[in-house]
Amino acid sequence: RRLHVIGADATMAETATFFRYGATKAVVELIEEEYLTRLPWWDGQYHPSDIIPALRHYTRDPMLKKTARLGRGYYSATDLQEFYYENVARFSECTGRTDGERKKLLVLWDDLIRRARSASPEAVLSPLVDWAAKMRLVKERGLWYERSKRGEMLFPDNATRYHAQAMDIRYHDVS
Repeated sequence: RRLHVIGADATMAETATFFRYGATKAVVELIEEEYLTRLPWWDGQYHPSDIIPALRHYTRDPMLKKTARLGRGYYSATDLQEFYYENVARFSECTGRTDGERKKLLVLWDDLIRRARSASPEAVLSPLVDWAAKMRLVKERGLWYERSKRGEMLFPDNATRYHAQAMDIRYHDVS
């Protein structure tokens, strides 16, 4: 078995980059130390490939409220984050791994979860994560769109689509 982590990303928010690498490292530690041996959605019939439809479902939910079926239960993306956060926090406390970086990660992780559970997550997350910042920019400029049942973005016209896509590209232009 292997774990594939993509390191190259267009993330502009330093906070999001710190969180992604810090959380990944922390969860890998849990797995290596065999601290995380059972997932709440594991029911004996769950297969790792079942996560793919759930991930697709989550990516189409900017309000972070929708749940997806995993095993015999239904979980939101925020529920999954909270599960991993709680386990990392417990593991860190039990093993004394509460150095400055780990403390910073846990404080940030808790803050992100609280913001994600708010009534308007894109507004309160926009200073910290790219997807929320871009969503806020699109909304502020009146370029908002709807999503079809399959998840495609539906813009009212081609000009709106073009402006939204151009803004998405310009967001990452650091030159």
